[in-house]
Amino acid sequence: MAAQPGMHDTPVPVQIYQLATMLHNILMQDEEFNAPVLERLRADPNQDRAPSTRPWTMAELSRLCSHLVISATEMARAASRVEFGSERGISDDDDGL
Repeated sequence: MAAQPGMHDTPVPVQIYQLATMLHNILMQDEEFNAPVLERLRADPNQDRAPSTRPWTMAELSRLCSHLVISATEMARAASRVEFGSERGISDDDDGL
């Protein structure tokens, strides 16, 4: 799907950087829980074949996604409690009901 002209004034590389920053900030909310993912992201790039220079495996990407979902859900719950005094609208139900 191609972007429509005039829909986004922000260049794509800037949008990607903003998304990466947001995802990193989500991971940083719980460094202990997200340690396996953060360790992979923080690998020393000067090492020969450092983990950060090799492609992510499906298992590593799956772990990253799982950690992002769990951390983002916890952040949303905390924000909901602050804003509404409860977790209104946030559910673990997979059926969306």
